[in-house]
Amino acid sequence: MKKLFTFFAVCLMASSISAQNFTKFNATDNAGVKILNDFSTRPGAGQLDIIVPENFDVTNVILDCAVGSNDEIVTSPLPTNFSSPQTIITKITATGVTRTWNVTFRKLKPSTLPLDLTFSAGFMTNSWDANTVGWAGAAFDPADNNSKIVRFANTSAAFITAFSDAPGKVSFTMTANGVYGEGIFDVFSSEDGINWKSEMQFNSEKPITNTATSYDFTPSSNVRYVKWVYTKRVQTVSMNNISIEKGVSTIIEESTLDANVYVNGNELMVGAEVNKVEVYNVTGSQVLAASNPSTSIDLSGLAKGIYVAKVTADNKAKTLKFIIK
Repeated sequence: MKKLFTFFAVCLMASSISAQNFTKFNATDNAGVKILNDFSTRPGAGQLDIIVPENFDVTNVILDCAVGSNDEIVTSPLPTNFSSPQTIITKITATGVTRTWNVTFRKLKPSTLPLDLTFSAGFMTNSWDANTVGWAGAAFDPADNNSKIVRFANTSAAFITAFSDAPGKVSFTMTANGVYGEGIFDVFSSEDGINWKSEMQFNSEKPITNTATSYDFTPSSNVRYVKWVYTKRVQTVSMNNISIEKGVSTIIEESTLDANVYVNGNELMVGAEVNKVEVYNVTGSQVLAASNPSTSIDLSGLAKGIYVAKVTADNKAKTLKFIIK
């Protein structure tokens, strides 16, 4: 009877702890810059890893998070300065059982290309530090010191790369630790870190096998981020031999486009021949993009500041610097 009671108590404790997972964890800084990954937790460790772009102000963070209907967030007010890891405490309302979450924000600094991420030792989330360039990871399972792999063992675990050059071929090797089954693993690319395009998905029809297999794709030359995410975990999967080649820009020469481009009030006026418009802020982050635009682009959603518009047509480009007051 004592053994049965002990077993029941252990199960209840495990159930209580697992019930306190976040159902939502979003964050922006005071300038509206967003995080790069869906929230990623390692339940056994109470660790929550958030990846943010280099220009994200971790000292002025606005959190938008939630837990399940039977739980509550104890910490109040929520932390706003994540220049170092912070703790957030949650609890089960009915039992009062609490859980401490260690929340870490990791700044993703872009690298020049080519980028070779073949690791020389067992990879863990802690393999990253503040001086790391080109990549950041969230919610990874510790790997054997000699395995030289990135282990995805949790749903929403993410590995993200950032780079400042036009990319060429992206290649990597995947292996499943067992039968992949109904798992879903996604590979995305993004020009701005906000809007993500699916490049590849592994699922029951295209599974990751237990034999190391190489994959590759070539994203658009405007892409500056690539993200690997374990969307639905079934078996632990691993990745290594990650490389991103440097591509060749399709732009022939800046300022060779003979087009009339100017700002009129809250509108950017462009010629009818223009097929792409990109607007960047002073930190180099893309804040607006339009393909095959009409003769005007609405700028009313931009905050006050200095911007550079890049207008493209027929492999020629023109830039315009302007100020929103």
